[in-house]
Amino acid sequence: MKTLVLCGILDHAGTCKLHIPFTTDVPPRPRWGAAGSEFAEVELLDRSNAVLNRAEIDVERMFDASDGPEHDPWQVIGLAAMPDETEGVRLRWRGNVIYESWAPAGSPAVRCTWTPPEDGVLSGAFRFTWKASHPDDVPLHLFVFTQSSDGRGEAVASLQVKPGGPAGAGQVTLDSRNFSRGTTALIIRVSDGFHEASDTSPPFTLAQD
Repeated sequence: MKTLVLCGILDHAGTCKLHIPFTTDVPPRPRWGAAGSEFAEVELLDRSNAVLNRAEIDVERMFDASDGPEHDPWQVIGLAAMPDETEGVRLRWRGNVIYESWAPAGSPAVRCTWTPPEDGVLSGAFRFTWKASHPDDVPLHLFVFTQSSDGRGEAVASLQVKPGGPAGAGQVTLDSRNFSRGTTALIIRVSDGFHEASDTSPPFTLAQD
């Protein structure tokens, strides 16, 4: 079972603007907020609106109450176990529904269009490129991860993208000097909040210091 990652902003009117959710293999864990802190309830739903799982995620003020007015925004963040049959996500806070989203019919696709230098040695800053698409033309959450020879990796880019534009082409500037030693490839992954797709770059080696 995958774990759904939820993160966003909640304003004083109760309007929640979530980043596009994505999944991870990291198991869910208890809320990390202080004891007695506020929380929102997450409901993972199937297509018939039946609740498959419930979880609590933290709702925390982004500023100390003494630093600003009462309507300062709150941060919503947490993890929830996501059954395979999940087709909808609903958040409740203080008895009200503050967010609801349903899976689009289609699934995203992504292709890495970047190639390493001819000698296979990567050095300094460079433009990493891709092409992403979705049959329902919905926004996507895009990640770029490093892949190392020991199987480990880390996120080096995270952004919200719209598949439209010239054939869904996109780019981001990365700096190989920030990559962990042993990095041999880059993995690009996109999510529409429910479905995901990924692709891996050609292999390379990092320039020696």
